[in-house]
Amino acid sequence: MQKTIFRLRFLLVVFILIMIALTGCGTKNNLIGVWESEQGESIEFFKDGSLVISSSFFSVSGTYSILDKNRIRLTLDGLWGIAGSQVIEYEVSGKRLLLGGETYKKVR
Repeated sequence: MQKTIFRLRFLLVVFILIMIALTGCGTKNNLIGVWESEQGESIEFFKDGSLVISSSFFSVSGTYSILDKNRIRLTLDGLWGIAGSQVIEYEVSGKRLLLGGETYKKVR
């Protein structure tokens, strides 16, 4: 009986330690939020993988997925998505986003 209780406690401690270790392994998506370019275009990335691109002339929604540390796949809805998904290089540095050669500043 004592051995069984000890084993259960040991397994519980091991399980808790594994869960603590795994919570530190998650990657933070630093794209989430609203980004604006000097030309007035804005892109908002949401936690659920959706996005909205807006300017004074249009607004289009779509989805995104991060492929690796410097590439993202954008899939736009409607006519803007007629070309299909696009893979674009990106880089986030603090409150600056470089996306396909365009620079954006984080505003929210």
